[in-house]
Parts: sequence; structure tokens; C-alpha cells
Amino acid sequence: MPDQPPIHVYGTDHSPWVQAVMLALELKGLEYSMTSSPGPRTMKAGGNAEQAESEFTMPALWHGETCFYESLEIIRFLDERYPDPPLFAGVEPEEAAAHWQQFRNMFDYPLMRTAGFRNLRFWYEWSLMEDEHPSFFARFASTLGRPFITLWMFTIITMARRQIGPDNIVSKMLPLRTLPALKHFERLLQKNGGPFLLGDKMSYLDVGLLGQFQCMLGNLSDEVLPIIDECPALWEWLHVQHTSPAWHAYRRLYSRSHPAVAERLEKFGPASANSPPAEMLYGGVATQATYWLGTAAMLAVAPVTGLALWAAFRKTRFKAGAKMTAEVVRHLEPRSG
Repeated sequence: MPDQPPIHVYGTDHSPWVQAVMLALELKGLEYSMTSSPGPRTMKAGGNAEQAESEFTMPALWHGETCFYESLEIIRFLDERYPDPPLFAGVEPEEAAAHWQQFRNMFDYPLMRTAGFRNLRFWYEWSLMEDEHPSFFARFASTLGRPFITLWMFTIITMARRQIGPDNIVSKMLPLRTLPALKHFERLLQKNGGPFLLGDKMSYLDVGLLGQFQCMLGNLSDEVLPIIDECPALWEWLHVQHTSPAWHAYRRLYSRSHPAVAERLEKFGPASANSPPAEMLYGGVATQATYWLGTAAMLAVAPVTGLALWAAFRKTRFKAGAKMTAEVVRHLEPRSG
């Protein structure tokens, strides 16, 4: 393996795109650190990068002194730089991008996360994250600053919900976008004969879909459970992932901890093989106390927090994207046959 410069990931394990990047790093056996708040260097890079919507765009991956954005491009870079195991073998760039677009098509389920009492659960779940960085100061500063990232994501989701309309999310987005995207991968799995999406070897698509499932099945998007039930081959695929030794050491495979998922996977065999999987990584008392201290500090200076949020949103392209998505959703119609 070529010499590896320091690799650092900014992002949260609630994001399927961040999960996909970290899963690729795990699969290739690369050492990396991770923080859930961007830090000054990453904020500056995000503010200047064409690929980033804002200073808070995630994932951002630092490879030495170079910062990369966009999960597919990050994984492609890692595969070129560290080709063992190969994740894009025999796949043309246009084909890879077309399949990856299906992940974006299914990424509607987080819009349910700021509905009713889930608002409180949303904030609590962010307190359970655990940063992994060799520096105690970096971990502390990132956890202390994480409530602002939570507020940022909360605001984005809430704005999108208002643009699109809660009824449209349930009646159109989930059945007419999320389900067809899942069906796309089920057909791909069946066409290629499994056990992986492109055949007998794990690829970038398995990493991407497994990342999506970590976000889907994280206790905040249970609406997708009956939708995945319409794609039974994907439950069997997830069982293969859960029993793969490749992920036994990965402590952020949160789909393992969902009781409804475990119940669905029981019919495919034991939950683990060869060796027991590692325990899930959740923030302890000190981490949660630091997070809530940051939340209290953010509330104590609410006018400054609001101004910072407003300034950040002025520079993001998200609002235009939400309006475009809302327009697309309004014109969605069920397909006949």
C-alpha cells in the first residue's frame, strides 16, 4: 500500500454520504480520524470549493493537505489511490454516476425527522455521536460545536419540509422516489446474481447502499421499514453485509442495533459469523454533557447564533435546490403498470 498521509473526515454518522466514505475507508483498511464539526480549516475550504454548498457541506475528506467533497468522488479518489480491494472494477464513470443518482433519489426519508415529537429525538440522537480524533482538544471542540451543526441540519430539513409539504413527503416522495430507487438496486442484485449488488465482489454500490441503510434504519426514519419490505432481496443483502467480516470491527453499523431490522433478518440465519461484531459506538456521559453544554451556550447567545445561521444560509445553494425538488414532487404521478 502506498504511504498514507493523514486522512480526516468531517461529517456525522447520521449522514449516508459520510457513512459511505467511512465504510470505504474501513474496507480498504485505512487509518483516519473523524469529527462532526468542520473546524476553521474545513470551513474555509468549504466556503471556497465549487463542489461544496456551504462551509458545513459534508462529507469533506482531507487527504494530507487536499480536501475533497462529494461522496462518490471521494470514494473514487480513494479507490484510485488505494486500489485494494477495487471498488469500481469494470464500471464506467457514467454508469457509476447513474447508479449513484439513485441514492439521491431515495434520500427523502430524513424529511420525516422534524415531525412532531421527533424534534426532541432529533436533537438527542445528535448528542450520542462520538468523534474519533487523536487530539482531546479537537474532540472536545468538535463536540462543543456540534449543536450548531445540529441546528443547521434541523433548519435545512424543516425548510425543505415546508417547501415540499409534509403530505407530499408521505404520499409522493416515499412511494414514488424512495421505493423505485430501492427497486432499482433489488433488480440490480437479482440481475447480477448476488450476493453483492454487482455480483460476487463488494463494490462502491454496496458501500453506498449500506451507508444509506445506516441512515434509514437509525430509529428516526421507521417509515421506510414497510417500503424496504417491498424489496425482500435487499433484506437478504443486508444480512450478507451484517455477517461479512469486513464490517465486524466497524462500530457505526447502526442497522445492527435496530430491533425491527434484527427481527426481519432472523430468517436468513444467525446475526453474526466467524467472529462477533464490535459494539456500537455511542457517546458516553462526558460526550453528552459537552454536547448539551454547547447547546446551552448556543441558546445563551441566541441573537448571535441566529445571525451566524442567517449569514451561513445566505451563501448556500440549498434553498434553490429545495424549491426545485418541491416543483418536481408536485408533478410526480404514480406509474401505471
